[in-house]
Amino acid sequence: MAIVDIVLVVAVLLLFLVILGVMRETVILDGKVTALSQLITKPPAPSILRKSIPNELAQKLSTLHEPSPWAPRVHIILFLRATCGGCEDVVARLDDVIKRRVVSRDNISCVVAADSEETSIFHAARSISRDTVLDASGSLFDACEIRGAPTQLAIWTDTLRVFDYNLGGDVEWIRQKLQQRQETVVATSAR
Repeated sequence: MAIVDIVLVVAVLLLFLVILGVMRETVILDGKVTALSQLITKPPAPSILRKSIPNELAQKLSTLHEPSPWAPRVHIILFLRATCGGCEDVVARLDDVIKRRVVSRDNISCVVAADSEETSIFHAARSISRDTVLDASGSLFDACEIRGAPTQLAIWTDTLRVFDYNLGGDVEWIRQKLQQRQETVVATSAR
């Protein structure tokens, strides 16, 4: 009988150790899944943040070189892809706020990754911005480290520095960034 008790105790201990090992692996796997989901939903900021936009992009955006009484002003660069369903949605919502004069198309530029200017997203982008640049090769997306579309960069026109970015096409974010600068200019000029 004593041998049966010993075998039973050893079996229970082995079962306990197996369960502990499975639980440990589950915790490790859960941590990896959480880290991966965070990487997908909130990727790390591009290294262009707090730096100037690449020269090849700055040269293609003529509105950045126009004198402004509000200089420096905030300018939004919206990156869109022809294969992105969410891109057409953000353009439609942005078109609506532009028509309601909440946001001016003068403060927005678009970079569109598409095969040609004949795509619907390129035509839609032209309606919401003064500058729309075709990026058929993807070189502008790569230079700005744009990982997904739609993505928005907020820059200062005097330094061409990127001071914020947003992945996902948030029209309210655009409105807030443009409003933020306008409030700063008004407060400064009132002093």
